[in-house]
Amino acid sequence: MHIAGVKLQRLASVMVVMVAVVMAGRVALVVVVVVVVVVLVLVVPLPVISTPLVRMNVSAE
Repeated sequence: MHIAGVKLQRLASVMVVMVAVVMAGRVALVVVVVVVVVVLVLVVPLPVISTPLVRMNVSAE
C-alpha cells in the first residue's frame, strides 16, 4: 500500500510538471504572439501612414 502511494505521488508530481510545462508553453506562445502583433502594429503603419502624407505634401506644394 505504501509503495503504491509513493508511485501515485510520483505520478502526480510528473503530471503537475507536465501541466506546468504545457501552461508555460501556452503562456509563452501567447506572449510571443502579442509581441509580434504589437511590433507589427507599431512598425507597419509608419511607412503606410507616412507615404500618403508625404505624397499629399508633395502634391500640395
